[in-house]
Amino acid sequence: MSIFPNIRITEGIPEVIPRRVSDNIQEVYNFLSDALCEVVDFGSQIFIWDINPPDKGETNIAPTMLFRYLLDLVDATSALVKQGSADPSKLLIRTLFEVLLQLEYLFEKDFHNRSMAYLFTDIINEIKQYKAIDPLSPEGRTAKELFEREGISKFKHANDLQRLRTTIEKKEKMLASELFKEVFEEHQNLKMKKIKEIKWYGYFNGPINIRALASHLKMESIYFLLYKRWSGSVHASDIRRGKIVQHGEDSVSILQLRHSKDLQLIASYCISFSIMAFNSFIEKRIPEKLPELKKWYAGQRPNFNIIHLDKLLIEMED
Repeated sequence: MSIFPNIRITEGIPEVIPRRVSDNIQEVYNFLSDALCEVVDFGSQIFIWDINPPDKGETNIAPTMLFRYLLDLVDATSALVKQGSADPSKLLIRTLFEVLLQLEYLFEKDFHNRSMAYLFTDIINEIKQYKAIDPLSPEGRTAKELFEREGISKFKHANDLQRLRTTIEKKEKMLASELFKEVFEEHQNLKMKKIKEIKWYGYFNGPINIRALASHLKMESIYFLLYKRWSGSVHASDIRRGKIVQHGEDSVSILQLRHSKDLQLIASYCISFSIMAFNSFIEKRIPEKLPELKKWYAGQRPNFNIIHLDKLLIEMED
């Protein structure tokens, strides 16, 4: 017996939110979702294979956490695909592409400095978040004024301010330690150039934004497809296009939620980006496992090609 009450008392309108689709359409959704689950499952094997990498210590944080995030994104996409939710999946695919770019850039060269720049930037962001809940810090005062001005919710500071400030002090000392010597010096140079926010891959004359990173890695064409073609869906700036169907001169209809347009393309991108990341990760971290990757891919390639090459869903044209 469930301890939770029955919260579902409203019946959804099928024409708006079709929670049930025909068996043949659901079969396609399931196949696409299962393909992504298979990718995640193989990625979990890679995660375990990497338990004793050649690089030790702090430099392992960047590749490990980026790879974990990649698997998390693919897994979440598989759940949306199973429900036929295409547009929300595009948010995840764009983020997945960014993670792929970061992994590729990390492994390209200068692994140590780039890994430390990733960790350095992460700690800086953590410190900013901590300072924002200290009402006596400039960041905390700014946050408190914002909450009071908008009046939507109440500003809450840290319960133990002394402990919070001690934590911040320790982290700031860590950033200035010998461990981060090269990155700290680069950070100071960037501050002198008055660069307000620089991504970790922008350190040491790196790309200044995600488009520049894609261009550097010769993947700007994919950036164009994902960030131009899908920008309206992602940023809610063009939520009309592809969602309204004209019926004659005086009648239109709005497409249902969970519409499948681009769903197959989403799954195809997801698989391709993941395999690219798998190959780079294994090649740089656990090259002895490359034969297992090739064997797995050879076995699954015919199945993946169904997604890459065949038209499984009939989609409305824009």
